[in-house]
Amino acid sequence: MPADALQSGCKDIARQLFENIPNIDVIMGGGRKYMYPKNMPDVEYPTQSKHNGTRKDGRNLVEEWTNKRKNERAHYVWNKKQLLSLNPNNVDYLL
Repeated sequence: MPADALQSGCKDIARQLFENIPNIDVIMGGGRKYMYPKNMPDVEYPTQSKHNGTRKDGRNLVEEWTNKRKNERAHYVWNKKQLLSLNPNNVDYLL
């Protein structure tokens, strides 16, 4: 985000999903690098820097989400195999 937008208090879309809608049931989409701190290697492409995290605030939103939901039926998945392995009857929150 542009510096002036940040200075005005704007939040990136990832932060909006986590902070503005705290009890959202499902968050899906591409762009996992926007959830991780800048330069954090990607789980799927650890040697390709173009996939590294990009968050300049140092936050790991996936970790924050999983910690917040650790006592609930919440699942973080990052590929089709993991998604298809879930039983929808056992999932209340999905990222």
